[in-house]
Parts: sequence; structure tokens; C-alpha cells
Amino acid sequence: MTSTEELLSIPLDKVNRYIMSEVDSPVELVNSVCRHLILGGGKRIRPTLLLLSAGLISPDAVHDERVMKLAAAIEILHTATLMHDDVIDESEMRRGRKSTNSLFGNSVAVLGGDYLFTKAFSLASVTENTEIFRDFFRAVSTIASGEIEQMGNIDHPELSEKAYYHTIYAKTGVLFEIAVRIPGILFSVSGERLQGLSDYGRYLGNAFQIADDILDYTSSADELGKNIGDDLQNHKITLPLIYILNALPDHKKPEAMLAMKSCNLEAVMNLAEKTGAIARCYERAEKEASCAREALGIFPESPYREQLFNLAEMAVRRTR
Repeated sequence: MTSTEELLSIPLDKVNRYIMSEVDSPVELVNSVCRHLILGGGKRIRPTLLLLSAGLISPDAVHDERVMKLAAAIEILHTATLMHDDVIDESEMRRGRKSTNSLFGNSVAVLGGDYLFTKAFSLASVTENTEIFRDFFRAVSTIASGEIEQMGNIDHPELSEKAYYHTIYAKTGVLFEIAVRIPGILFSVSGERLQGLSDYGRYLGNAFQIADDILDYTSSADELGKNIGDDLQNHKITLPLIYILNALPDHKKPEAMLAMKSCNLEAVMNLAEKTGAIARCYERAEKEASCAREALGIFPESPYREQLFNLAEMAVRRTR
């Protein structure tokens, strides 16, 4: 089986060069701020998704300059959202290093994120395709509204599973979705195939974010590259907490809510073990990954489809 590295090593190298070239600034502080996170060991999942989606449509498409620039634009856009996210959450670590805000301060981190947004849109304009441009605008709007929605849900233990999925689509799924949709738009695939790509990205985003929420309780700072228990410290109601509360009888829920509000990670993990909440989360993530694979059934077998299948499986079982 051909690996992702074998399929994409050359185009991903070009994507990285496009990223570094685009964010280059005559202001050295701008360079330091942007490169700190861009060079900080990111997995490049979103540009990889975009390139694999292009290869799914046509193997030659992965070497199309427009495709590689759009892949760079997606990664720059994602990096901008991380800068703002770390400011909002007051995070001290990202990818195993000091977060941008903890190193340079909140004001510089916010402005650095703004600068990267402009660079992402500059690269995206290479296609002169208004539908692709609208997807980029939709992604930024959706991510911002999702962050606001999540802040409004702070300390709301009655948050429903449906509301949770709405939030994680806004925070994670929308960028996965547009990453795999963009090649479909660029190369004018059929409506049915475009829907398959969109569904794959959305389901994959769900699987990825559920796994991320699990890791915030079960991993270690060294493995994850950021502080463990951040969601609990920030009073975010994620799927593990929803499943804990759903599984408990009414007379036990006040005890669980007290543990959550006091950020008692040990007590919450004890409740997760008793209720099987983490196992249920994994089951749900696996279901989302399975739906992602099914969405690509409209495409013929190819090394690119196989790697997209593998990404769905890895999203659930990753350790960071």
C-alpha cells in the first residue's frame, strides 16, 4: 500500500514553502510570532486532506500549483485560529512548546492571528473562484460563532449532545469539510461527489474532535503537547462530561457537577470510569469515522482514497 508520505512528499514540501513565503514580513517580530507556531510541529492534517482529496479526483491534481497554494492557505488559516483560541483559553502550551500568547503576550498573539487571516485569504484568491472564496469566508465566520457559542455554554451541564455536535462542527469540522470540498469545487465534480467530500470532512471533523476531547482527560502533557485538563479548567462541557451526566441517576448528578465546577480531574475521571463514558466516546468517534469512510464510497478505489480511509481510523486512535 502506498503511504501518504510517498503520495504527497513533493507537494507537501511545496506547500510548506508557500506557507513560509506568504507569511514572511519585513517586521521581524511578525516573523517570530508567526513562525513560532507554524514551525512548531503541526501535523499538517488540513493541507494533507486537501491534497488527498485532489488526488482522489485526479492523481495529477496534487501537483497543480493552485491546489498547493490552497493547501497552504488552509494551514495558515488554521494557525490563525489556534493563535486566537490560545488567547481565549489562556493556554500556556501548544504542540509541546510555549503558546504564542504566553511567549509574546495576548495583544501580539491576536494581531499575529489577524495577520495570518489576511495571508490565508491572499493565497486563496489564486483561483479567482468565488465559491472557494465563499467557503473560506464561511469557515472563518463559523469558527468565530462556534467559539462564542462554546463560551456561552460554559458551566452549562445540561448541554445536549446535539448542541455539542453543533459546536464541534464550528470549531473543527468546518475546516476539515472545506479542505476536502475545495478540490471538488476547483475541478467541478458532480454534486453527488461534492456532497460525498463534504460529508467525509464533516464526519472526520467530528471523530477528530471527540478524540481530542477524550485525550484532554486521558493523555499526558508530554504526549498531547498541551496541558491536560484544559477543558475542565476552562469549564467546557465536552462529550465525556455529557456522557457522565447522562449515565448518572438524578441523585448522583449534583456530586458530578460539583466535581466539574471545582475542576477536580481525579473525581471526574473516577466518574468516567464508573459510567463507561470514555468507552462510549470512543464508540461514537469510531461511528463518525465509519460514516466518513462510507461517504467516499462514491469514489473508485485508489491510493488516495485508501489514505483518506486511514486518516479516519487514525483520527480516533491517535495519542496527540
